[in-house]
Parts: sequence; structure tokens; C-alpha cells
Amino acid sequence: MYQYTLNVSDDGIGIPQKADLENSDTLGLQLVSILIDQLNGEIELKRNGGTEFDIRVNYHSAKD
Repeated sequence: MYQYTLNVSDDGIGIPQKADLENSDTLGLQLVSILIDQLNGEIELKRNGGTEFDIRVNYHSAKD
């Protein structure tokens, strides 16, 4: 099994504390949430001096 991690971050004003990734009003976050669900992945949101997303997806090769 392999685990892939995608880290996306910026140093902008950040996402508000009240933002709910699971029930977002924005199309972009809705698409990210759907993709994570389809890939059985995990997402972590960090709000330290901007916004940072850690997206983790497990991959099983045919040999596993």
C-alpha cells in the first residue's frame, strides 16, 4: 500500500473558522470534498498564517 499526500497552502487571509468543509457553500470546496470521498481519502485544514490543506489518499497496487 502506498500513501500519497498533496499539500496546498497560501499565505492569504485564510478560510474563516466557521467554514465547514463537509457542507460548503462554495463550488471549489464542494468539489474537493466530493473528490476526497470518491478516493476514500482524508483532508486536514490548517489555519496558521493563511490556509493549508493536507490531502491524503491510499493506493493499493495490484501486487498488494
